[in-house]
Amino acid sequence: MLVAENLIANGVSHWYEPALRCGNHTLFPDFLAKTVFGKVLVEVSGFRSPQTWIRLSKKLRLYMSCKAAGRILVVHLEQDRETALELVRQLGSLVKMIPISEMGNLLHSVTSSKDLLGNVRIISIAEALQACRRMSGKRFHWHQLIQKVPKEQWVTILVRCGLSQADIEKVRTVTDLKKRLIEATRLADSNRLVPREAMVEMIAGAYQSSVCHHFGSMNNLVLAAEEELGKA
Repeated sequence: MLVAENLIANGVSHWYEPALRCGNHTLFPDFLAKTVFGKVLVEVSGFRSPQTWIRLSKKLRLYMSCKAAGRILVVHLEQDRETALELVRQLGSLVKMIPISEMGNLLHSVTSSKDLLGNVRIISIAEALQACRRMSGKRFHWHQLIQKVPKEQWVTILVRCGLSQADIEKVRTVTDLKKRLIEATRLADSNRLVPREAMVEMIAGAYQSSVCHHFGSMNNLVLAAEEELGKA
């Protein structure tokens, strides 16, 4: 949210969690910005788990191998500074690590040269919380919906989003939950909606965190759905 509001306030053209093909993988970077430097990819690492950094390292290597952007920025917690620096040593200069407290550094990496003298507007966390605008590419706050909206209303919301009620009900007839989640992902994708974890669970009529429980991550589920499509 803090990164998004700073990009918006400084007029940086960007997409939030766009689907990005990297070889056989479909990845969802946090932000993809269009700048005078070309495409700049921004990942925000907000968790200190070692496994998170291992997954992020693999993701960054994939971005680099498919030349997804001219610059790759990783925004991280202050406490992760040493881990971040070690990752830079492994990956090289294409990846730049920026602590969350240094929004000016981030903005100077994505704004035009006329702003390099410091002519950027820094949005604080308090201001970001007040604005909290819906970010480009995220039509619904799916995570909030799945927590607050009763299950019996999910279909109505999904239909409002453009999905067919008949298609949703067809997905829900699949008995095996793993297969049902795969079918839900394919349904979202066929409607040109970026499959989000909570949205897929709503389509499947499943319990919260079922995607993580059965597949480990949304990316693994997308890969499984693509594999099933290939078999078909």
